Amino acid sequence: MKQITMAQLTQLIGTVELIDVREPNEYAFGHIPTAKNIPVGIAIQQASNLLNKDTEYYIVCQAGGRSALVVEQLMLQGYRVTDVLGGTMAWTGELE
Repeated sequence: MKQITMAQLTQLIGTVELIDVREPNEYAFGHIPTAKNIPVGIAIQQASNLLNKDTEYYIVCQAGGRSALVVEQLMLQGYRVTDVLGGTMAWTGELE
């Protein structure tokens, strides 16, 4: 599984496709700037309607467990995905 630290992701914000797989209420409470919200179940079950297999996606959740699950499942479906280690809890910048 391809992984990236939050410190590495911080350098890429605004230039990569970042997907937050938390539930909508968690996302609304605060999320990393530019992150698009696609909850776990939707990300896995509806990937073909929402994602492009030619695009690299960086997947984040609160602490890292759900994003790892989503990355594993999306990899099996042929998507280019990277797990963001530490999740939103590791983000040191302002949340939107």
